[in-house]
This record gives sequence, structure tokens and C-alpha cells, in this order.
Amino acid sequence: MVEYAVELGKRGNAVSRYKAIKDLNASGEHLPLSLSVDSEEIAGTLQEKCASFVSPAVNFGLKRVGSSFEITEGRAGYEIDEKKAEEAIRTALTKNWAGDDNTEIPLSVVKEEPKGNRESLEQVKDVLGTFTTSYATSGAARCKNIANGCRLINGATIYPGEEFSTLKAISPFTEANGYELAGSYLNGTVVESFGGRNLPGFHHPLQCLPEIGAGNQAETEPLHDCQLCKTEHGCRHCGVQRERFQIRE
Repeated sequence: MVEYAVELGKRGNAVSRYKAIKDLNASGEHLPLSLSVDSEEIAGTLQEKCASFVSPAVNFGLKRVGSSFEITEGRAGYEIDEKKAEEAIRTALTKNWAGDDNTEIPLSVVKEEPKGNRESLEQVKDVLGTFTTSYATSGAARCKNIANGCRLINGATIYPGEEFSTLKAISPFTEANGYELAGSYLNGTVVESFGGRNLPGFHHPLQCLPEIGAGNQAETEPLHDCQLCKTEHGCRHCGVQRERFQIRE
């Protein structure tokens, strides 16, 4: 449409251009405009502007305190119905908008009820199983990491049909999440990492074989990054050439 407007009075021979300019000066030309809406822009705006109105549901839970169970209260969650919100915004801007800044667009909010309730959880009285292991001989850092992992798992309540991931519950392994540097294994070498976990992507050489590339030659890659080591793993063996291993089938 802009290109068309720019070309008015510039197309054709001299006579037609002269006539077009005279007509424009006399009465102008009405160019109807239609508005369109970018779905990605709407989604981005909703996430930015409506974040404070979105909250996940918190299920009712149980926590063992002494010799009895303590119920933790649940909370309903709220989220914007993005599909309906996009339709409402599109309709308002393309059909109902008067061109001012005072347009109000009501958005649909979906309420998610928490799982469980106080009445049903009050019926839980018995301990079905326990397991105990000692880490009394471990170092101070490892003891704190184990206690921190237990803290992150404690109080987890799994409802019928749900799956529980221990790794997801205790991650990320960072100082901000309560972990300390402790010993872990990297290619048979003891290094330090937050949480004392074995570093991902590396395995003990007795359990692995080097990757085989073209011509059945073992490939060696410098996977040990000094900057990454210091910031994430706390490893002190910087500048070492490492072999990439794959688990032996």
C-alpha cells in the first residue's frame, strides 16, 4: 500500500502523470487500510505483561514431623488462556479498535484446582516403609550435600498416576540451591563439583570405549573447558585433553 501511494503521479506518460497530480491536488485519493496481527508478538506480549497474574497450582501435601504427619495447604493456580486471549486481541484490533489508547480487552483466565484436600490426607496415619543408611564417615561437604538433597525431597506427595523424579527434585546442582563443592569422578580422576555428582557426559574408562570415527580411528576432542570448569564444576584439572567415551553395550 505504501509503495502504491508513493507511485501516485509517477506512472505513465507526461500527460497521465500531470492529470494524476491534478486529481490528487483536487480531491486526493482514499486508500483503505486493513490491520493484521502477529501471533508471535501477541504471545510474547502476553508472557511479558501477564506474568504477574500467572501462578502454578500447589497440591496439598504431607510432611512427616516427629511421629505424625503434618498437612501442607494447597493453592489454586491461574494461567491465561492464550488461545482465547489471542482471538480476543485479534478481534479487538482488527474489528473494534477506534485507533486510540483506551481500548480494554478482557482476557480469559483458567483456574487449576490443587490435587488432594485436607479431609482425604487426614486419613493417612501409618508409615508404610523406611530405609536408613549412614554417612557418618563422609566429609563435611558430602554430609551437607546429602542433607540438602533430602531437604529438597522432603514433603513430596505423589498422587495416583504421577511420576516422581529424584533428579528433577534435587536439581540444579549449584551453590544457590544449597550445594557445596565435594569430590566426584571424571574419567577415573577425583575432581570437585557442586553436589559431588559425577560430571555429565563423562564415564569411567573401565566401563567405556572411545568413540570410533571414520576409518575406525579413535576420536579425541578437547572437551575440558577451563572457564566452564571454574564456574560450574569447580574442577582443578584445567587444560587437560579428554577422550569422549560412550557406554559399552
